[in-house]
Amino acid sequence: MKMLDIPGHPNPQPKEVTLDEIYDAAQGCVRCPLSDGNRMMEMGIGNEDARVLVLLESSDASCYKERMDTISELLDSAGLTLDDVYVTALIKCPVPPGRIPTQSEIDGCSAILREEIRSVWPEIIITMGSIPTQFILHSEVGVDRLEGRMYRRGHFQVLPTFHIEQLMRDSLSRDIVKKTMVKLGDWLDKNPR
Repeated sequence: MKMLDIPGHPNPQPKEVTLDEIYDAAQGCVRCPLSDGNRMMEMGIGNEDARVLVLLESSDASCYKERMDTISELLDSAGLTLDDVYVTALIKCPVPPGRIPTQSEIDGCSAILREEIRSVWPEIIITMGSIPTQFILHSEVGVDRLEGRMYRRGHFQVLPTFHIEQLMRDSLSRDIVKKTMVKLGDWLDKNPR
């Protein structure tokens, strides 16, 4: 895995590097062709001390409000708000419509994501879609078979759910994930920080 060079932090530990330092180190990224001079790179947003990190497949400013509204609706079922979580994407630049990220794009962004996760150091990572799920779990199994169950990955619990685009257009899938979010809320209640 490629590393992100963060000045003053040769071997960063959890919570050592701030998100601002990561953003500064990522500026000017040309790790893959998507960066196109880094004009459209989008970093994560939210609570820097969140217990829950929501991981999307890629950034997409064109439907940002709809995505955040959908995530907010789902989090409500867990007793959470957007202020309680950190939301980021595996791929930091928009992927052209209708195609999935390439392995080189995933590899290019993975160093930035790794440092974001290490900075927030959540207890739970909600992976939205097969690609983030497969990346985090190091698995080739699709999210359809994994949705709704928690999996241990090192320090983290991983909770796979459906892709955000699917949830924005399919109320049946959204209802399934709302039930998963109730389980998340129960887990957080039973496992206080």
